[in-house]
Amino acid sequence: MLGSLRAYAKHRKESGLPGQSLAAVQKALASGRIKSTGDKIDFAQADRDWHLNTNVKQQRRPPSSPPPSVRAHQMLEEDKSYLEAQRQLEWIKVQKENLELQKRRREVLEKTELQESLGQCIIAIRQKAEAVPETNAERLAMESDPVVIREILAAEMHALLSDIIAWRPAANA
Repeated sequence: MLGSLRAYAKHRKESGLPGQSLAAVQKALASGRIKSTGDKIDFAQADRDWHLNTNVKQQRRPPSSPPPSVRAHQMLEEDKSYLEAQRQLEWIKVQKENLELQKRRREVLEKTELQESLGQCIIAIRQKAEAVPETNAERLAMESDPVVIREILAAEMHALLSDIIAWRPAANA
């Protein structure tokens, strides 16, 4: 609401706010605690400015609560921060539930599970790789044709690499 200096002083008096006289309003304008547009004052903005720019220690009487417009603004800000915190909390809950679902579906693993499973895979591949010479020694010894020897070794390497590609973590569930 816009009004004159006198009307603003009356508004402050009716609202039970300090600075209820024309002189107090003029002093607040002169000190820059509130601002006017020409000869008019925006009451809500002036109330907020008065509250924010007043040194509480210099007031003669105990400070009252902020004016209704300031209280409404503060409550709106508190509601916004509370709602934002609630939104973030709900988003965290959704992410947690999604992660739990992925774990049940075995789409994700705990780090320790993955390390253990990967270690088992490496041991199995190593054992298979070390067994290649033993299982193929006699066949290779009987061959003198380098092409056939290459084919035997290539088939063994292909089988070993296929095992690596097909590896999936062990299902403990």
